[in-house]
Amino acid sequence: MKPVLAASVLALLVPSVSIAAVGDIVALVRAERVAPARPGVQLDAGARTLVPEAGLQASLQQLGFSRIAALGAPTTNGPVSMRLVRISPTLGAPTLDAARGAARQLVARGDAIAACADQELKLYATMPNDSDLALQWYIDGPGDIHIPEAWDIEKSNSSIVIGIIDTGVDTGHPDLASKIWTNPGEIPGNSLDDDSNGYVDDVHGWDFGNDDADANPEPMFDDLGIDEAFHGTAVAGVAAAGTDNLYGISGAGWNAKILPLKIADAAGHTLVSYAVEAILYCAGKHTSVINMSVGSAQVDSSEIALFQSAIDQAVAGNVCVVASAGNEDSSQPVYPAACNGVLAVASTTQVNSRSDFSNWGPWVDCAAPGEDIWTAICRNYTLDETSEFIYEFLWGYDGGRPYMYASGTSFSSPLTAGVCALVRAHFPAAGPIAIQNQIVQTGDAVLYDQPIGKKVNAYQAVLTPLAVEMPSAEGSGGIALLGARPSPFSQATTLAYNLRAATHVRLTVVDAAGRRVRALADEDTPAGMHTAVWNGADDAGQAAPAGIYFAVLEGSGARSVSRLVKLAR
Repeated sequence: MKPVLAASVLALLVPSVSIAAVGDIVALVRAERVAPARPGVQLDAGARTLVPEAGLQASLQQLGFSRIAALGAPTTNGPVSMRLVRISPTLGAPTLDAARGAARQLVARGDAIAACADQELKLYATMPNDSDLALQWYIDGPGDIHIPEAWDIEKSNSSIVIGIIDTGVDTGHPDLASKIWTNPGEIPGNSLDDDSNGYVDDVHGWDFGNDDADANPEPMFDDLGIDEAFHGTAVAGVAAAGTDNLYGISGAGWNAKILPLKIADAAGHTLVSYAVEAILYCAGKHTSVINMSVGSAQVDSSEIALFQSAIDQAVAGNVCVVASAGNEDSSQPVYPAACNGVLAVASTTQVNSRSDFSNWGPWVDCAAPGEDIWTAICRNYTLDETSEFIYEFLWGYDGGRPYMYASGTSFSSPLTAGVCALVRAHFPAAGPIAIQNQIVQTGDAVLYDQPIGKKVNAYQAVLTPLAVEMPSAEGSGGIALLGARPSPFSQATTLAYNLRAATHVRLTVVDAAGRRVRALADEDTPAGMHTAVWNGADDAGQAAPAGIYFAVLEGSGARSVSRLVKLAR
């Protein structure tokens, strides 16, 4: 007779199709705590199903969850090998709050490194509203960011790859087809995972929503019934459309390549799990720059922690991460833009003012044009009549050439990502945090109505010698101080630092004369990314005067230093 499996174990072995749902949990777990149900077989439904070790299985059963499926391959960038997984309930679908509670318990019990409830992310596109503005004013016109002058110095190169985490990219668009990245480790059409990264035939990116190799957009409609699937193609066009090719628009990244990473599924959902898996894919592929014109302010600490864990992996994999600050005209932080290690970008107008929709606050790093941006739209499928009418009537689409106007921090972000591509090519030895610091520090100081950082100046970013090189933990004795956010600051700033291995660290703020002002840490600390907040006070609790300070991180016989600028309150 065949052995009879207990019901709980049987549930764990049932093939888990990659249909995501709000109420699922998406988590990073230690890779050794899960194993494929069918080892050695790539990416079919059975191979996606994982069997947890006994302790994790018991926790899942207590919380009412019984199915666990792999999302991609294990990560290898950090000190611990991790695996991104989707955990589904045994019966029905819990509420978002219940799923969040279960995710927090998994982390509290040590069963997950980071975990959160899966939920929708919002596309940050404020719809275009004026078809009479000059084409691509943001490249060369009032309120531009001096890209032509930057191109005189640097045009990037095809080894610089910009990952577009969005609704998909029209890979056949006449202004994008020649710019699409090709995976050198994958043989097209052989139905094999040639490069063993967990994705079969990912020759030109991946569709994380539908779990296949076709990252082209498909129709997805907003609450008004308007097709917004153009979003990813429009973002890609701003970042790196074909330039100097006698056709269409110019992309800021000139010679940089585009990696399409679709995080929308057939039902039109853009979920946290899709975005996090795409970030980890980029970490494994050593993508040069990521652009994320998506996010949410409606998150809790567990979702923030999961995003942060994935971004830490990307930064450790030498990826420069850029994201939209959001379009709610609010100071409430948006994630993943507000995570440490992410360059959060606000939107400006042709007259150098903050766009009235743009979010703001000390968590925003810089600003770039994001209104009335003439860019590409998808043409890989036929538009419905309502959307085509709206595109033509309001946003300048002529019904033929695949271009129209668009507005939002969705477009200031890829414009900045394109500039990051120029800077990465010009300073090839610089790490991702150094690239971000260069963008921020060489920007133009503009007086805005709300704090959105400096305005990006592409010319100064490539002209100026690298401002402050932030070393990686690999090359600095195992420790790296990754800078402060915000800086300059008036009330408080957060310092991020990375440890290759567990060690005793001391983090101290000193003044320009080297005198200690404040001790922030003096303790044994595990490996990984960490943060510390300085509220601008000295050890006695008195406010330190405005001026220049230095954060000094010491540990493992090494030392890492970062400059801080404190403003008067």
